[in-house]
Amino acid sequence: MELVIETLHFLIFDKLNIMPLKTLIEYNACIFMYDYNYGHMSEGFTGMWIRRRDLYPGDEARHLRNGDDFHVPLLKYQYLAKHPLFYFPTVWNKLPNEIKFIESRNIFKTRLKSYLMNLLFD
Repeated sequence: MELVIETLHFLIFDKLNIMPLKTLIEYNACIFMYDYNYGHMSEGFTGMWIRRRDLYPGDEARHLRNGDDFHVPLLKYQYLAKHPLFYFPTVWNKLPNEIKFIESRNIFKTRLKSYLMNLLFD
């Protein structure tokens, strides 16, 4: 019975183009990181996260394939993974580059929503 109800919920979400709560949280985390990435945040957030390529500032020859991703340190306690300091960049890093590098915020939001909805219903 629970499986039938869950399936009906997903069908309704899909038909009405509504994101479930977990996906909505990921969506807003990505928008927050988009604003951070493109410098649309207040100065209080400057330097909050560093890129992987900036971990080795003296090594100019080192080019990382994921150098544009944000560094997320290994966590000793798993409950910290849900904290925004760690969760937001983790969600951002999982996005494909063709979405992360969209410069228009409105186009980014549209493509992000389509991408997240496709993950749910494909």
